Amino acid sequence: MADIVTMEISYPLPDGEAGVDDDQQNPLARALVPLMEMHKQLPTIRLAFLAEGQDAPPSRWLGVFVRSPGNRVLFFPGLDVDLFRVSGTDGGIACFDKEFDLDHISLLKDQGTWHITSPMSKAHQGGPNAIDVGQGRVLWFGMAVSDLAVLKKAKQRTSATFRVNDNAMQHKLAQLQGAIAGGESVKVPMPPPPAIGDWFPLVTVIVGPRDFPPYNVPEWGAPYGSSYVTGEPAPDQKSTVSGNQFPLDDATDVQVATTWIPGKMAIPMILTSPKA
Repeated sequence: MADIVTMEISYPLPDGEAGVDDDQQNPLARALVPLMEMHKQLPTIRLAFLAEGQDAPPSRWLGVFVRSPGNRVLFFPGLDVDLFRVSGTDGGIACFDKEFDLDHISLLKDQGTWHITSPMSKAHQGGPNAIDVGQGRVLWFGMAVSDLAVLKKAKQRTSATFRVNDNAMQHKLAQLQGAIAGGESVKVPMPPPPAIGDWFPLVTVIVGPRDFPPYNVPEWGAPYGSSYVTGEPAPDQKSTVSGNQFPLDDATDVQVATTWIPGKMAIPMILTSPKA
């Protein structure tokens, strides 16, 4: 009978804050450990970190993007808060309000629908549709956070620990190398916040074929209309948009657009999708 051994995966980030993030709820652990322990094929992964300025080093987790074995695109947000309840509205009309342990966001194979998923994919809650923005691209979701402090600070080393049969260890290591081959981490710049007034960060994710033309239409999926948001942009309001576009795998690019929008949020995070 094979022995069970404990393995540790570590990711170095020299520009991160001093210390080690060995919390098994960090996005690296949440993305990899269940598949490592369930003996399933590992996905293609891409670690994304937020930088507070175009030339600044990465300082916070954005999250981990994954191309799953089931050909879905997943996003494990790098949150520094626990979210145990979700509510959903459509045009201000309540659709659901319930306890839910958010683990990741799943874009289905048709790239037309998405949902939020609990750990180990035990529960799902449907979200709005992804929006076709042409040329094979979809605007997957907007993620507004009340403050950048909602996102975990990136440490100089992030680790994930899992248990596996010792006779499967080499196979798992080979799979892991394949999952991250050519998939170095990416830095996603956040523009500086405006100096006057109340503003909060908005991150918008677009998925499409490799080398797609960047999406730059003003509709970024802002959460205005939510009862948890106060404030709104002026009619002539313009925001500075930054971000990055990077390959997830041989067929797929991800564009992450970042900006600050006027107002305040009363809860840590809101996921949105604009109306088609």
